[in-house]
Amino acid sequence: MAKFFTHTFPQEFRRSWPFIGACIALTILWAAVAYAIVLHNPSDANALLPDWLVPGHITKSLHDSNFAFTPEQSAAMSSEIISNNIRVAILTFAGGIVTLGAFTLYLIIFNALMLGALAALFAQAGFGPDFWATVAPHGFIELTAIQIAGGAGLLIAAGVLLPGRMRRRDAIARNGRRAGVLIGGVVAMLCVAGIIEGFFSPLRFGIGVRAGVGIATGAALVLYFALAGRITADRAV
Repeated sequence: MAKFFTHTFPQEFRRSWPFIGACIALTILWAAVAYAIVLHNPSDANALLPDWLVPGHITKSLHDSNFAFTPEQSAAMSSEIISNNIRVAILTFAGGIVTLGAFTLYLIIFNALMLGALAALFAQAGFGPDFWATVAPHGFIELTAIQIAGGAGLLIAAGVLLPGRMRRRDAIARNGRRAGVLIGGVVAMLCVAGIIEGFFSPLRFGIGVRAGVGIATGAALVLYFALAGRITADRAV
């Protein structure tokens, strides 16, 4: 287990970067597009998202509306958040198997549109800084995990569509093993994100503190995926 998280998972992340990076690029692009559209005309949020996802007249911050539960409810909320996020990650991964990546790309873009549109709506209501400070502590981990799950789905699709010189079934088996490593890491990441969202995010810290925690988690992720397992791998070469 220790070797998986210190070597196997981060090494596979770097090896699969073209697929994961493509999901990250799509997320940034479509989140920015949705933000610009909705910020210019808030009613366009209903054209981008289902009605049940679009909040009505916003009168309080995301922090006050999403975390209006007592500390005694944190464990239950954390469990529910983790379960929901893992379901999304598995669907994103499974889209690479069943639809050859089409459903994977759909979910990646849909999540990006949701993030950008909601950010714009809260910014229009005067709660922009609070929105990002509320999302940041768990969001860097959670969103990165979803992109990794998307990369795993595209990796599976590549085994079918782009087997190279390998037999297609061999390419699928090889990429399936690699995707399994990524999904194992994703599940662990989403557990960490859910714990943060259930226990830390509801606390009444100021925007600066919440944003600082988010920046710290983001920096830790970058260092982990950039450096973990690299020294051993270089020596082995």
